[in-house]
Amino acid sequence: MEINREISYDKKLIKKYRGFLGFFGFLGFLGITSNDPLGYLWFGWFSWFIWFKHFLK
Repeated sequence: MEINREISYDKKLIKKYRGFLGFFGFLGFLGITSNDPLGYLWFGWFSWFIWFKHFLK
């Protein structure tokens, strides 16, 4: 039952932050495809944010 509760929590969190995360993920993706150092920074921040939200609830 613990796992199911965590999954539903994650789904709620994803719905809440979908636009926000999508925006930063998209910026990071654009930066990486155009070899922009700032893009790597955005993408790193984006992945860190997901990790932070997932493990430090």
